[in-house]
Amino acid sequence: MTDGECEINLDEYPGVTFHRDYGKFEAVTDKETITLYTGMPIWGVYFCDLNGDGN
Repeated sequence: MTDGECEINLDEYPGVTFHRDYGKFEAVTDKETITLYTGMPIWGVYFCDLNGDGN
């Protein structure tokens, strides 16, 4: 990783690595990469199940 990049694995999301760099936030599995957000510089990310559906 380079400066400004960050990765995290959470027990709540088995098999998923969340990857953040300067302008992109992704969910990465062994089968696909899903871009969750792109745009302005991303300084922080909060994980929350807003509607209680388990995702």
